[in-house]
Order: sequence, then structure tokens, then C-alpha cells
Amino acid sequence: MRAPRLPSSAPPALEPGVCHIWWARPESATETLLELLDEREQRRYASYRERRDRDRFLVACGLMRVVLGQQLEQQPSSVTLLRDCTTCGRPHGKPRLPPGSPRIELSVSHGGDRIAVALAYGAALGVDVEPIIATLPVDELAPHVLMSEEAMELEGWSGLRRVEALLRYWTRKEAVVKATGKGLATPLCGFAVTSPADPPDVIAWPSMPGGERVWLYDLHPGAGHVASLAVLGPPLEVMELDSAGLLELDGGGPDRGRR
Repeated sequence: MRAPRLPSSAPPALEPGVCHIWWARPESATETLLELLDEREQRRYASYRERRDRDRFLVACGLMRVVLGQQLEQQPSSVTLLRDCTTCGRPHGKPRLPPGSPRIELSVSHGGDRIAVALAYGAALGVDVEPIIATLPVDELAPHVLMSEEAMELEGWSGLRRVEALLRYWTRKEAVVKATGKGLATPLCGFAVTSPADPPDVIAWPSMPGGERVWLYDLHPGAGHVASLAVLGPPLEVMELDSAGLLELDGGGPDRGRR
């Protein structure tokens, strides 16, 4: 797998036509990042019972603010993120900047030992990362994820490769519904993507918003994980970046101020 590259000093400026994928790990959680969270985020952080879940959420929130602060030339602590769900109004929606801000679109995902933050100018994004777990109940999950043709394709895989194949379908589809904003309104088994063995693409979709094309990209989260990115509109150049150095510059590595 191609490894995400680590910025040598300042992170690259986000340019139109480019999508940045920032990768992080739960071990980057620090007290400094915790101070960046707003009141709602701090309450949500405290609600997680498992430390690993808290760390993933903390790093995702902190990384978004650090990266946006760099791009907007603001202190990370001054970056405001809105999360109100467009359906129910609760603070669990897709993160976005307030009205009047530069139109930087965001998507975030965390699973296993990986956190992904995607951002691009003026293009709806969806990113999803999942850990490869050998005991994943593939037969139970497949009917909720796959159309009949995809289920037949999955039968050609076995063992851990079958788990990875299902997760490839899963992340590609989850990325699409995140990008389109359809959420639960479009079940994953209600549309089709290409086989895990083929380049990613959407091949059957009930109704594309505004007639826009969906572009799919397989990402490179590293061993033990599968990840995908979906983009609405024109295709983007995808740049995968390692946030370790960036987060250390903004508040420490895994041994500084851990909670």
C-alpha cells in the first residue's frame, strides 16, 4: 500500500481541484486537543465509556480544527464547526463551517486505529474507514450492504479476503451516502458499486442529486483497515497526508498530556 506522506514543515495549502485526506491515530489524543473542543463536543467526548472511543473522537475533532486553522489562517481554537443534523437538529450531523466562511467541505470518519479527515473546496465529500476484523459476521451483514449481484460476487471470496471484500463494498457505499447526504434514506443495499477487485465506481444508483456524478476512490489507511472516499461533481486529485507531525506541532505526541 502507498503510505500517506508526512508534511516536511507547514502542511500544503488546499487548492481547488484537490482533496486532502489527513490520517491520524487515537494515540495522538492530548490535553491540548481537548482544549480545542466546544461545549457540545466536550459533552459528547465525556459520554463515551471506552477510552479508545473517546480518543478517536477527540483526535477527529482536534485534527479538523488544526487543519482548518492552517488553511483559514486562524488559531485552531477560533475555528467554529457546525454539526446540527439537517433532519432532527441534534449535534451529530456532518461537520461544516458557518455561513459566510470559505466553502471548504468536510467529512470525517474513525474506526479501529485510524481517523480520517477529508476536506476540499466546493465539492461534497464522504469518507469512511473501517477496521478489518477476522470475526466480522459477514453472512449477517451482507444482506444489509449488498445487492444480489454483489452478494454473488462476494461468494467468490473466502477467509479474511472475504471480510476485506465486504468492507470494501461497505466503505465505498458509506462514503457515497455521506457525500450525497442521503444517510439512512438510501440503504447500502439499495445501490451498487463495482467489485472490490475492480476500480471503484457507482454502477447503479436510484436517483443522483442534481444529476451530479459520484467519483469513488480507494484510500490507503495502512494495514488492517479499508477506506474509501466519494466526491460529488468533477473528479479531484486526492492527496493523503499523515497528521502525526502536524498534531505534535500543535500540542504533543502520544506521551504528552494523555487522558
